[in-house]
Amino acid sequence: MDLYPWFLFLHILFAVMFFFAHGASLAVAFRLPVERDPKAREALLAITGITIAPMFGGFFGMGVFGVALGVIDSSWKQGWWWLSIILMLGVFVWMMWYSRKFYSPIRKALGVMYISGFANENPASRIYAGREEVDRLIALTNPRLLIWVSFIITALVLYLMTFKPF
Repeated sequence: MDLYPWFLFLHILFAVMFFFAHGASLAVAFRLPVERDPKAREALLAITGITIAPMFGGFFGMGVFGVALGVIDSSWKQGWWWLSIILMLGVFVWMMWYSRKFYSPIRKALGVMYISGFANENPASRIYAGREEVDRLIALTNPRLLIWVSFIITALVLYLMTFKPF
């Protein structure tokens, strides 16, 4: 039985799962600066907490089946395959850093659970830092940077997978 078509199907399916789940975070990133109500801001940030498991599951599944595909057809010997993995891991690490640097302080200022370090969950304090502080922290975010970085990296990886230039 040829597993390649099945692994390709699963690789693409997990990629779709990842991007669907991640789309919610992007929508929150764009909505957060225009929302003024603290409870609505909390609710928006709660959405990202709901989608984190399917997002990580999709990323993990996409990676596992991408590696399996590379082994099955010997793509792992090609430069494009390695560059694709490096780009995906690089954007993953950058997005994790970005979310910890910019969105964790917003969560903390709102008094809700936030993550620090690699994966340290800090409990909700229910102490609201005040509207001015939350507005200041939200103003530091850049949703357009998030969308352009992720779009460009995704386009590069798709180009590498489709055209296999080297």
